Amino acid sequence: MTFHRASGGYAGELTVTVHNGGTLDVPRAELAVFVPAQVRPAGDGWTGCTVAADVEALVLRCTVPDLGAGATRQLHLGFVAPAIQGRPDEAVGPDNHDHYLTFDQRPPYVLEKPRDALETSFPVVVP
Repeated sequence: MTFHRASGGYAGELTVTVHNGGTLDVPRAELAVFVPAQVRPAGDGWTGCTVAADVEALVLRCTVPDLGAGATRQLHLGFVAPAIQGRPDEAVGPDNHDHYLTFDQRPPYVLEKPRDALETSFPVVVP
């Protein structure tokens, strides 16, 4: 996720690439993006996603429909974050470890037993 200075804070984008390396279609999967609570979704990439916020984190859940066998899909997800007085990169800085995502298959399952959710963290770049 790369941020740049914007009016009143920062704006950034995360590009997520998902690939179905299997031989069966996945009719419905879910991408969940976890970011610090100060960060907010921005732009058109979030259409159809839900937002759940608590004190420490913002969780954005997006359905990825019809991921066919061998298919690859890219999601371009925009974010904004306010500057914090005296520490402008605190909201989104690389030292804040509340930025990761999970990817999981959702019912109806194609497989008899779905695999556990894939989880990965992603780097954050702030000017």
